Amino acid sequence: MKNLLFNNTYKSGYVHSFVFKGSNEEFYTGVALEFDVVIQAKTSEKAEECLLDTIKNYLRNVIDNELSEELLNTPADKKYWEMYKKAITTESKFIELVLEDKKQITQSTKIPFNITRSDYVNGNFNFV
Repeated sequence: MKNLLFNNTYKSGYVHSFVFKGSNEEFYTGVALEFDVVIQAKTSEKAEECLLDTIKNYLRNVIDNELSEELLNTPADKKYWEMYKKAITTESKFIELVLEDKKQITQSTKIPFNITRSDYVNGNFNFV
């Protein structure tokens, strides 16, 4: 077996995902970075729900059918990784700003994406 980038296996691993909407886009996009899964939906809530379902089904399919573990270690396109890194930085700065100014988070001050970090054990997710 060749060296895998993430070392996800049938028994355990992790996935980083996020949902975002570009300024000129009509739909929200959800991406699972380690599985190269990309979905779109009309609302952020629907995108999060659809992405989670797609990730679970993808993982279950690979495990139940004993497909190659390489499928659990297939990175998404580089542009999504770059977007994810920017989102993490923006999220950190936003949290610092809110804590420093003790502002109430309102709909107008929310960041335009949702980040999920989760791990799985035997196909069951634990969200961080």
